[in-house]
Amino acid sequence: MVDRGNDAVSVTPADLISHAGHIGVIADVLGDVGQASEAVRLGAQAYGELCALVPGMLNGLHDALADGIRVAEESLLGSAARVRATGERYAAADVAAARRAGS
Repeated sequence: MVDRGNDAVSVTPADLISHAGHIGVIADVLGDVGQASEAVRLGAQAYGELCALVPGMLNGLHDALADGIRVAEESLLGSAARVRATGERYAAADVAAARRAGS
């Protein structure tokens, strides 16, 4: 929850860990997209002799898109790990604070 008065953010460890799971699912989907894109790459023979330039152009575009998908997947996996770790640290801090308070 965001308090618009002071830009404070209120979040529970469970919220963070859940959000990390959602980020991980999106990363998994991008991984599947990347694998699927490799499966549908067409060879030079698919275009015939009259369109000999087409495979080079399309493969260059395909490579750039595949690289972008891979980078996005890696970024999301890293983000998910960091958000999950933050949630776990918040939970540990809550437990430690409760112990100090005698709860």
